[in-house]
Amino acid sequence: VLLGLGAIYLLGAIAGGAFLLLKDLRLAQAPSRATAMAAFHASLVQLSLLLGAAMLDVQLLGGG
Repeated sequence: VLLGLGAIYLLGAIAGGAFLLLKDLRLAQAPSRATAMAAFHASLVQLSLLLGAAMLDVQLLGGG
């Protein structure tokens, strides 16, 4: 589907990206140390979801 990976990767990318975007929008609307840290932590969650989904996709589906 995307970069040679399949549906699990795509779902992980969409979920992680949506979560990060939500936190980034909150940071833009109300800049503070707390919202900045929430956005930073969301970026770590997004990256973890993306890498985990890529590994799971390859293990379960063999890649696309």
